[in-house]
Amino acid sequence: MTGILLAKSTVGTTTIGIYETLMFLSAATGFFWVSGILNSLLSSYAVTEEKQQGQLLCNTLLLLSFFNVLLILLLKFFESDVLQITGTGIQPYYNQILLLMLFNNPAFLAEYILLLQDKKRMLLTYGALVFTLSLVLTVLPFYLGGNLDQSLKALVLLSITKFLFTTYLISRQNFSFTGTKTIKQQLFLATPLISGLLISGSAEYIDGFLVTSHFGAEAFAIFRYGAREFPVSLLMANALSMAMVPVIAAKKNEGMYELKQESKKLMHWFFIPVCILILFSHKIYPFLFREEFLESAKIFNIYLILLISRMIFPQTVVMGLQQNNILFRISIIELISNVFFSILLLNLIGIRGIAYGTVIAFSIEKLFLVSYLIRKHGILPQAYTHLRTWILYSLILLACFLLAS
Repeated sequence: MTGILLAKSTVGTTTIGIYETLMFLSAATGFFWVSGILNSLLSSYAVTEEKQQGQLLCNTLLLLSFFNVLLILLLKFFESDVLQITGTGIQPYYNQILLLMLFNNPAFLAEYILLLQDKKRMLLTYGALVFTLSLVLTVLPFYLGGNLDQSLKALVLLSITKFLFTTYLISRQNFSFTGTKTIKQQLFLATPLISGLLISGSAEYIDGFLVTSHFGAEAFAIFRYGAREFPVSLLMANALSMAMVPVIAAKKNEGMYELKQESKKLMHWFFIPVCILILFSHKIYPFLFREEFLESAKIFNIYLILLISRMIFPQTVVMGLQQNNILFRISIIELISNVFFSILLLNLIGIRGIAYGTVIAFSIEKLFLVSYLIRKHGILPQAYTHLRTWILYSLILLACFLLAS
């Protein structure tokens, strides 16, 4: 939505590129350790005694805050190197993006607290409010004749508000700090997840580097607006995965059966809309964005194929079983696959080859995770995936992609 509204405004492509680069920097430097710590919380919370759960949430905020401050200090110390990599266009806004990250990264904990405490209505309200405010505060200054500086200042204020709300939720928990032992235990559990996410998630940012180094900064905006999955399906798949981790951790068989049923619903909801998007993206993109983003539609169609691998959830079962070390090992394979196939296909078919490399790498990752569960735990994919539905929809989606191509 932000991309569409910015493209429809009078904002130039250069300014959009700077905004995307700033958001890219924030995500690239924080995604792995934030997600790793929060995902370890999901698998730990369900098996932690009720009287110690408040301490676990407090420890999580302390870990997030510690790593976040360390990150900000490193980014400030290596500012010239970061600007050299990302381009000098972001220099006037560098301190603002650091301030935004300082408060925003730990604030992701708020959603997890509401999820784990089963406060569904509050979670929905909070999510809708944050989404609306983020969208409005990002684009409204441009429509009122303002600039990127004002937009970023508004987002900083929102991040401070989110952080204060997170600390409020923590203050309502029953806990008493008893030393660093429990924090070390939680960090030990989170480390494989952080390492795995760093390696596997780096592929997306390596893709961005390949685009800028081979095709220039202008092509980066075109690639970024295409290199996105169908947002609702991605969010729902990730939400289901996160929600089911503590369920599987508490009751393995019942949790996997529930995951199977819920993932089947997601398949019914999203495969057909994604097929329609693939068939009509070449008309949708120029309408929603601008004519110069037509090339983005071709990249977008390739990324939509990722829905096939998103709708099978072996990683959820692995995290629920607290077998986090295997995620790190398989993520190395995924990263190597992504870099290899992206560079290979880049030289063969151009910028779209980078997108194909991502699809291949994701598929390899899921294949290895499925294989691991079969070999080490005797868990067949039928236990957590409705295979017939998944295979049927996958074939339909691929047929639509070939037709559109």
